[in-house]
Amino acid sequence: MPSRFFVSILLVSFLLLLITCSQPFLNQPFLKISNPSVATPTFSPAAGMYTTDQLVTLSCTTENSTIYYTLDGSEPTTDSMRYTDAITASVSANTTIKAIASASGYSPSVVGSAKYSNIYSIGDLGPAGGLVFYDKGSISDGWRYLEAAPSDQSTRIQWWYNRYWTTGVTATGIGSGKANTATIVSCLDIGSNAALLCAELECGGYNDWFLPSKDELALMYGNLKAAGIGSFSSPWWGAMYWSSSEISVFDAWVQDFDDGEQFYSDKHNNTMLVRAVRAFE
Repeated sequence: MPSRFFVSILLVSFLLLLITCSQPFLNQPFLKISNPSVATPTFSPAAGMYTTDQLVTLSCTTENSTIYYTLDGSEPTTDSMRYTDAITASVSANTTIKAIASASGYSPSVVGSAKYSNIYSIGDLGPAGGLVFYDKGSISDGWRYLEAAPSDQSTRIQWWYNRYWTTGVTATGIGSGKANTATIVSCLDIGSNAALLCAELECGGYNDWFLPSKDELALMYGNLKAAGIGSFSSPWWGAMYWSSSEISVFDAWVQDFDDGEQFYSDKHNNTMLVRAVRAFE
């Protein structure tokens, strides 16, 4: 029969082994049991581009849930507007509806979002009250359409005021006018010039106007002026408009709105017309 001393040694050894093996588990935090989340709200009709305003209904598959929403682009909370009836989404205002749902015993849902935008045709009034003159067919780089300002911003202004300087903005393609304008303004931010005139324009509630590129200006002529719309000037000395596309230290591209021809002109000594444009979704 084992002695008490031997039994005691076995018992202590067993306890030490038990403590050693249990240590990793004792160091672990207590498990937290999370409530299931409420289903994300859905929108009907679905987000998209429409020709008329849409009456949007929100729904949630979780029983006894309550939906909260915003229309200003902010993230919704349970302090936001409570959904009780269909929401009118103005497509001309590019309405974005964001919604969450909550229910007792559940964690709030993730945010659901749906944007309702207008489908514009060439010649339609744009969001800023100008005329749409280009549609690239889908949204990319944050825009789809180009609209021309409702009227000219100047009848006689230089591309750059009283100094020879090159900005390097030789891009002529569709979609390059905005970046061209930003570069010109950053280089030539003193005095009066065509690009700065457009960049500082506030019209129709928008301030994101720019001087169009060579190809954008050609589209404006072909889709608006040639169609007899747009209220473009036609002074006795010629309806010539500056583009934001530079040729050299001396010249920049110009669009003749009388005959549709494009040519380059002395950007310091000659004065031309200006019509600002903006891009939008």
